[in-house]
Amino acid sequence: MHLRKLPSVIAMFSLFVAGLVAAPMGAATPDEQEKTPLVRATLVPRDARTVSLLSADVDIVGRLDHLGMTTVETSPERLAQLEESGVIEGYSIARPLHLLLDESTVTVQADVVNAQGHTGAGSAVVVIDSGINRDHPAFDDRIVAEACFLDGVNGTCPSSGGAQTAVGPGTAHPCAASGCRHGTHVAGIVGSSDNDVPGVAPGVDLVAVRITDNSGAIVSSDVLDALDWVLSIVETHAVVAVNLSLGADEDPGACRDVAWEAAVAALADAGVAVVAASGNSADDGLLPVAFPACLPGVVSVGATERSPGTGLAAGAAPELADFTQYDGVLDLVAPGVDIRSADAPGSGFVSLDGTSMAAPHVAGAFALLAGTQTAWGPDRFAELLRTTGVMVERFTAVEGDRHERYPEVRLASAISFDPFDDALDGYWVAAADWAKHTGVSNGVGGDRFGPGITLNRAQAVTFLWRLMGSPEPSESSGFADVPDGQYYTEAVAWAKEAGITVGTSPTTFGPGGLVSRGVMATFLWRLAGESSGALGVFADVPDNAFFAEAVGWMAENEITTGTSTTTFSPEDLVNRAQMITFIWRLVNTASAWDPAVDVPETAMF
Repeated sequence: MHLRKLPSVIAMFSLFVAGLVAAPMGAATPDEQEKTPLVRATLVPRDARTVSLLSADVDIVGRLDHLGMTTVETSPERLAQLEESGVIEGYSIARPLHLLLDESTVTVQADVVNAQGHTGAGSAVVVIDSGINRDHPAFDDRIVAEACFLDGVNGTCPSSGGAQTAVGPGTAHPCAASGCRHGTHVAGIVGSSDNDVPGVAPGVDLVAVRITDNSGAIVSSDVLDALDWVLSIVETHAVVAVNLSLGADEDPGACRDVAWEAAVAALADAGVAVVAASGNSADDGLLPVAFPACLPGVVSVGATERSPGTGLAAGAAPELADFTQYDGVLDLVAPGVDIRSADAPGSGFVSLDGTSMAAPHVAGAFALLAGTQTAWGPDRFAELLRTTGVMVERFTAVEGDRHERYPEVRLASAISFDPFDDALDGYWVAAADWAKHTGVSNGVGGDRFGPGITLNRAQAVTFLWRLMGSPEPSESSGFADVPDGQYYTEAVAWAKEAGITVGTSPTTFGPGGLVSRGVMATFLWRLAGESSGALGVFADVPDNAFFAEAVGWMAENEITTGTSTTTFSPEDLVNRAQMITFIWRLVNTASAWDPAVDVPETAMF
């Protein structure tokens, strides 16, 4: 792997706002004012009555009507008092963000699905960025809405008469910061219709939102304002995704924000995916995913590259780009090095690097998928992109460490995927999608998964056998009740050989016997290497039970949360929906597997 420097445009946009400082209210002296700067924060009130109570205590600078939030300027002490009093659920301090800066559409197979008629027409993607060069021919007349949200410290919105917030034609363009280059490039990756440099979804509508001031800096509260506005146009413009190629490095343990999480959840409920770049500051070392990509519910995207000389042809082996920030919350990866897309000003094209370039590949993918399964929400589409992607390894030099893997988008498989007919909704449907795509489950006939059917022992070990790649056992199981030629014959022989089962007696397996939660936990635990598990997690799991350590292991790795906070119900029977969900969680949890165990190719890490 080779090191690359990001182009100068990325460095230019790596500007931070030093802080929002305003004169405090009241009769403080000038010296006291300097010692007690105000902060800008977005409050999440407990109820509507709270907003009327705030006006006497704080300076209200904006209202997020669709999210029910209020942005204020006040002292840190007053914020703490409001939270401690229970008047608000929490708040989000305005923080500085920055923009995160060949035929990559071939790599993600957009060209294949475009040729099949999937272009994103009828859907819209919102690009919250520096603004978009609306005069670029790659966009035709598909920029259907514009808006601008600035804090007013360093510049105001175009075509607004000096306002800090503006909505309507011309409000996101022109841009002071590098002529809209960053936002234009991102928008081109989403939806350029140029024949030579096409975007992922060349028929999609685009919504341009400018949140960079004259210096290129961004304040997070302005992005929240933008997300609130997006909720007002979802139905009008059929918005399916928001792209955020911006971020700020955060302590991963502190990557929680009540206002942002509420905004992301509200958009998901409206059918809109929030896609964000993972960050560019890894420099060939581990650095966790940046804010806001690290937040729950946000689809985080890292960048891949190809070795010199291979280009971005579909057959070239991908690598995680050196600069990509990654950790366990990174959802997807997409091409992000030498990505050619629309430029600004003018009508040309330019190649740039960065996770900023990777994220819009995924935002465009949501536009293509929107027309395939109209009842699906963004969470299920995101899991489908993960399931149908090609795993890219991040190699480690530490002996004994397992290489981390992340799925790179492959649209042909995602677009053509046909779910089980009965996988309409429920906690288990993403797991069933993965099982069908990988061949772990073929269903129960009639293209049905049969989620409510109680699982028997033959079916349980067959699931696990297929999960591990259907390995050929070295000998028969020796169980008298497992005849040759059954669908489960090899699976049972493999399970016995691998130590996953010892049968119901020395001579019988009991293939038709139903599977309890305790037995299921034991099967999974043995499969993953029998790592230690805590005892006493659930009140109904005795320490001396054969499944006790297995259940503790499942709980520690969040493969189960029990049937209540204090019970596991080990004697309850397991149905097919529950079993496939447990397996799905296992293949998404690297920590659950003993390092000595070879994880299956179907694993999602």
